[in-house]
Amino acid sequence: MDLIAPADDLEAFLAMLPPNIQDAISKDTNGIYEIVMDLGRLPEARYLDRHTMYLSDKPITNDDLEAAVSRIGHSPATTERALNALCTASRLCATAAAK
Repeated sequence: MDLIAPADDLEAFLAMLPPNIQDAISKDTNGIYEIVMDLGRLPEARYLDRHTMYLSDKPITNDDLEAAVSRIGHSPATTERALNALCTASRLCATAAAK
């Protein structure tokens, strides 16, 4: 299977994540299609070739989610672009929409 390169704005998306998750994901972005940050569970990256990589040995906390959501920005254009990226690549969209 041919893997698809990460989206052009992947770096901007990754910048919204907690630093420890940024570091872990930077080791392997080839074919990534989803970053999962569910409260109380280990964060993970999922890839097109169907493998999953855990990004930390510590479960996601409210602080992790709040920090990521706070980095989205406040201008409508920035917020819309960030939310679209989050909804495509992460489950953080539900948390962001609730704020």
